[in-house]
This record gives sequence, structure tokens and C-alpha cells, in this order.
Amino acid sequence: MKRKWKQWTAFLCLLMLLAASLHLARAESALTQEECAPYRIVLTAPGGWNRSNSAVITVNVKDEQNLGWYQMAYRMNDGDWTDCEQLFDKSKAEIAVHENGMFTFRITDPHGHTFEESTRVAVIDRSAPTVQDSRRPRCIRWHGDVCETALSLLP
Repeated sequence: MKRKWKQWTAFLCLLMLLAASLHLARAESALTQEECAPYRIVLTAPGGWNRSNSAVITVNVKDEQNLGWYQMAYRMNDGDWTDCEQLFDKSKAEIAVHENGMFTFRITDPHGHTFEESTRVAVIDRSAPTVQDSRRPRCIRWHGDVCETALSLLP
């Protein structure tokens, strides 16, 4: 009886080792979502500063597996999703946004799975700069009772 118990224990240990090695092999071969995503989405946000009321974001989408899509949409910050499929020419679109914040593009495949990419927009500046000078004007020339003033270059 002791001998059968040892054989049975050895068999169970061997079986557990085999199961663990199969699980490890499967985990090492699993692809990340980025590696198996059917779409490659590249967002290009504008740089510098823009005094106008909008900035243009370029969106490039590559359908890696030729699945097609059900919907393409974007939004700024937490606003409503706006359908934008009609803006695409081949795989590229230029989308005008009118505020700074987080721009998110989403594509939905024919099976209902969504894929998103986001970028920050921080280039719209509608406020003109203001300058204040705390120096006192000094009189440089008198014209009768009127003093012609100028700001001194030195404080």
C-alpha cells in the first residue's frame, strides 16, 4: 500500500509540473492587445501656438487585417462622440478642434469591438498678451505748462 501511495504521489506531482509548464508556454506566446489590434491609429497634434479658434489634428488609420469598420468617431474631453467617417480620404483625415484638451479617436470594428487612441491638444491661445510697466514716467521736456514724459530705461 505504501508503494502504491508513493507511485500515485509521484504521478500527481508529474502531472502538476506538466500543467504548469503548459500554462507558462501559453502565457509567453500570448500577444498583447497592441500586437494583435486590427487597426493602427496614429494621431498627430499640432505644435506651437495658434491664435485662431481652431487647430487641426491629423488622423491616420491603417486596417491591418482588412476587416473594415462599423464606425469612426472622435470627441474632445468628455464631450459627445462625433461621427467622422466622411472626413477620411483613403486612410487619412484632418479634423479641426476648437478647444484645448484631450482628443480621443475611436474606431469600432464590425463585431462591436472598439479601439481608441488619444492625444492632448494645447495650442489654442485666444488671449492677446498684456504688458504692464511699474516704472514712473519722468519729465524730459517742458512745453509751457505741459510736460513731455517718457519712461526711463532705468528703474
